[in-house]
Amino acid sequence: MRYSIILIVFLSLSISACRELYVPDVISSEQALVVDGLVTNQNEPYSVYVSWSVPFDSHKMSVPATGGKVWVTDDLENSYSFMDIGEGHYLSDPNDFRGIPGSTYSLHIEINGELYESVPQLLSLVPYERTIYGLVDREEILETVGSVTRRSFENVAKIYLNLKSQGGSLPRFRFDPIQIIESTYEVVDTLEEIIPPPDSKKSLSTGSPFDSPFLKDIPLPATAHFCWRTLYPEDQITTTSAVSTPDEPIYEINQQLIGSFPIRRMIMARDTVNIDTIWYNEEILGFVTAVFDTTQSLVHHRFLILNEHQITEEAYRFHEGIKEQSSADGKIFDPLPAQLKGNIKCVSNPDKLAFGLFEVSSQKSSSYQYFPHIGSGTVRIEPYEISIPDPEVGNVTGRPPSWWVY
Repeated sequence: MRYSIILIVFLSLSISACRELYVPDVISSEQALVVDGLVTNQNEPYSVYVSWSVPFDSHKMSVPATGGKVWVTDDLENSYSFMDIGEGHYLSDPNDFRGIPGSTYSLHIEINGELYESVPQLLSLVPYERTIYGLVDREEILETVGSVTRRSFENVAKIYLNLKSQGGSLPRFRFDPIQIIESTYEVVDTLEEIIPPPDSKKSLSTGSPFDSPFLKDIPLPATAHFCWRTLYPEDQITTTSAVSTPDEPIYEINQQLIGSFPIRRMIMARDTVNIDTIWYNEEILGFVTAVFDTTQSLVHHRFLILNEHQITEEAYRFHEGIKEQSSADGKIFDPLPAQLKGNIKCVSNPDKLAFGLFEVSSQKSSSYQYFPHIGSGTVRIEPYEISIPDPEVGNVTGRPPSWWVY
């Protein structure tokens, strides 16, 4: 999985859950295969990402493993092929393959003359009910833009779940929360036109076109801008910490934090752009400029798409290991990178290194609109049917897109 410490990543594949490839730095000169695969019970294409690791001191990212053969088998000896669509991305056909709860699945990869396989994974499904609620809190936010990391304390909406089993003990869970933010602002356009003085017919040479220019502001009608952003909180992996055992089964999980989302109002900067140049006798007489005065973008709607995955204990340990490595501060006792081998192995040559995870999980998806109330410290959450917009980030003028929520 590609996990990042960047607070917000704007673009992600819409055909699968919010997943980032795990790209380890290997303390070895040997090239290792890195796998990130996901199969659920949803009727959608499933993705398997395959890449080659790079040495620890390399300046490159991982290298896509192309030209391989990828397929999944189940416990009934059915086989489902994945298509190579390039850049190490292999995709299943939803008309041919859909995960069935109670079945066991194994991933197979044939590449460079070697055969890699996953440990068989059970797709379990425990029926459960849950309630969702939210609270407003203040939290330190780390945000990286380019090479600069900014720290600030901001109001955040914390979203929680209470889970209760309807049959059997509860398994581990992994949560993928996706935000969609709608906002609008108005651009007040003003044309600043330089009006030549009476004696400006003479040819101008150097310096300002004239010593005392006369400015005339021509106001234009305000233009409405409709903005939206799809936000993935890639800096955190949310999993349940409670675990059921035969001796101590767990039937309820309360106050499970799903994510913390900053409550913000975007601020726009004033900008001036040259639009046209006025020439006279081959000299610049003046400029016509447009001044964009965009002081603020008001957030109108906040939405949450929540994907809930029932995962295996093995997948839980892998995700927790990724989270531990991602939070390391570079101290002597921090976990070493690339020690998470996951459930992939090379069966044709056991000495070959392989990393990553083939996850098989039951998925439940729901969507909501939420309303933070800073004064009361609560977050009102209401069910609302919404999908990830295409494109995921946008800004249009005049008219909103057809799916816009008023």
